[in-house]
Amino acid sequence: MDVGTALVADVAGQLEGQPPDLARYLGAFACVLARVAHADLHIAEAEEAVMRRRVARCAELSDEEAALVVELAARQSESLTSDQKSAVTRVFRNLATSAQRTEALFCLYAVAAADGRVSEDESLEIEAIADELGVQRATGSGLRLDRRFVERILR
Repeated sequence: MDVGTALVADVAGQLEGQPPDLARYLGAFACVLARVAHADLHIAEAEEAVMRRRVARCAELSDEEAALVVELAARQSESLTSDQKSAVTRVFRNLATSAQRTEALFCLYAVAAADGRVSEDESLEIEAIADELGVQRATGSGLRLDRRFVERILR
């Protein structure tokens, strides 16, 4: 088992009642969200709240389940190397459809903007993730530069 798969399995293990494929997807998704939240070396409570809502929304999880998954993903993100972060992102890429990968970009910006602004570090991290997910740079850059998009996710 490679490092990305092992890290995702740790997070997915918090979702005992979920089908294994869904648990792995949610674990990987939470880890990718945490990667952006931690890009500026601090995960704000507002960012964690957005992460919990986005993870819960994916599978109609309880607040407690979403909180467990996000908490573990956030803790892991604080100690991962850039190679390990990329490995987790590759796991997500392999589990997600093209539409889910594109939707994940919206979620990444929502997390980054949770505190009222998207920092340069968060923006660069999102661009790196978009590249790793195989989402065309034009899509990611277009999202970042569209002021209406930023205003929409801040609501």
